[in-house]
Amino acid sequence: ERIRSLVTLKSEAAPKVLARPEIRTTLVVVESPNKARTIAHFFGTPQRRIINGLSVWEVTTGDRLLAITASLGHVFDLVEREGIYGVLQLDGNFVPVYNSIKSCPHCGEQTTEETCSCGKPPERDKLTLIQALQRVAVQFDEVVIATDPDAEGEKIGYDLMAALKPFNPNIFRAEFHEVTRRAFTHALQSPREIERNLVKAQITRRILDRWVGFELSRRLWQVFDRYDLSAGRVQTPVLGWVIERTDLAREKKARITVQLADPETNAQVQLSFEHENLSFARKLFERLEQAQVTVVDAGEEIVNPPPPYNTGTLLADAGSFASATSVMDALQDLFERGLITYHRTDSVRVSDAGLKVAEELIKERYDPSLFQPRRYGTEGAHECIRPTRPLTEDDLRLWVSAGRVTLENQRLALRLYGMIVRRFLASQMKPAKVRKAKVVLQLGEWQQEWDVIAEVIEDGFHRVAPLRVLRVSPAMKVVDKQIRFVSKVMPFTQGSLIEEMRQRGLGRPSTYAKIVQTLLERGYVVERNGFLFATDLGRRVYQWLRLRFPEFADEALTRDLEEKGDKIEAGELDYQLVLRELRHSRLFAQR
Repeated sequence: ERIRSLVTLKSEAAPKVLARPEIRTTLVVVESPNKARTIAHFFGTPQRRIINGLSVWEVTTGDRLLAITASLGHVFDLVEREGIYGVLQLDGNFVPVYNSIKSCPHCGEQTTEETCSCGKPPERDKLTLIQALQRVAVQFDEVVIATDPDAEGEKIGYDLMAALKPFNPNIFRAEFHEVTRRAFTHALQSPREIERNLVKAQITRRILDRWVGFELSRRLWQVFDRYDLSAGRVQTPVLGWVIERTDLAREKKARITVQLADPETNAQVQLSFEHENLSFARKLFERLEQAQVTVVDAGEEIVNPPPPYNTGTLLADAGSFASATSVMDALQDLFERGLITYHRTDSVRVSDAGLKVAEELIKERYDPSLFQPRRYGTEGAHECIRPTRPLTEDDLRLWVSAGRVTLENQRLALRLYGMIVRRFLASQMKPAKVRKAKVVLQLGEWQQEWDVIAEVIEDGFHRVAPLRVLRVSPAMKVVDKQIRFVSKVMPFTQGSLIEEMRQRGLGRPSTYAKIVQTLLERGYVVERNGFLFATDLGRRVYQWLRLRFPEFADEALTRDLEEKGDKIEAGELDYQLVLRELRHSRLFAQR
């Protein structure tokens, strides 16, 4: 007992040795090198090393040693020559067969086969990247897969997990919707497992696209003796819309523009109206100077701001000055640089972080009293497209000029960023209070009415997203006029076609631009002066498909398959049932 007491006293009197903090080593895999580089620079100046061509950025965060690298998108895809276009039937189940993705530097094609369509073997194989990742993974305590927050990103994450699990059992998934230090750190501290239902939904959509596309395309090759033709479960119905709109655009209507002026104040406004009876429109146009103008006060009205952008609405607005593909490329660049939230989304929800960004910008750049936060829904992980920090378009332009940020398509990216910021700020401002007026143009028994905003009483969001205000007065008269004969229905633009897809439930945010681009590349559609027109080839292909396989040229089947994909994501439907239903459809009747 005496010895024990002495030992206890000595141990209590001995100086304490502080335990060294434990540093955890983490390998983070994202999709693109730009995103990897952006994240690494959140924590200082990273060290870069190259392993078998794989760039790894290493940096410390205090309690972690982070190594961040990129998968360069998908690493595996369906093979083409096994089973039914890469899907085997085993014991009553459908089993997809995957292989590493290879790219050919000669023709630019990606394939999973040993020879591409140009007849030469591909020189770049994602298997090399996988092997490099495997060699790196064993050096770390854990692997965090931080691919994009959608079904495609989940499938990439699943493939990476399957490839790296034998080399490191500690693999987790991190999800974040904006490339900022706060969002990344939060995702790193809140890891989750791979969401298998999302993976199943992606696999199902990929197989459906492969089966419908390959089988219909094979038949088109035989009939038209051309191997550059294709069809698809979304592509074909959308082609039908363009054909229908092209035909409708040939029918004409009159568009008459009148200029009204107040002789006392010299205030002038322009108003337009349309008439489908061309003969009546011509006669009316000749006598418009005799028309009586009446302006009636329609009282005050509250105008609410529009919600923030999602993929469909942003592509629709940007379609007037840029192609859908170039817009998506510029948005990808802005996202990877940490400037906007994830841009492939159908949500308009605003997170707590988004509300703080809006509040700071509105209070600093406008007027604190204008701020009125709106969430636009509270459920779901996805968010609207918004700026990730309180940075205006002018601020970003200065960053670019100073070399702080590099943008690949600088002019387009800055324009899109400005649109995103203005729309987002408007959505978080008070409504505008306006005075409305009714303008009536009357000639005999004919009359035309317009409801216009005559005055903005309280600015609200009008400060950042100006409303169209027309200073009308009862003393106005017709002082000028113009008549044009235009299409009854305007042809689609890339933006309006994507908006149509969004409204009618075809395609997904990640595929909108690709579908339009495919129609153009196949020669089914041409673009003239920003409008899309069906070609003779597009008509002949669509007519043949409509005659032989009407269900696959109709949007109802495609919409049904999209809805089933959503149910698979939610865990409400077995993906094998969806594949079995298509396998036993008329499409494969000859197999």
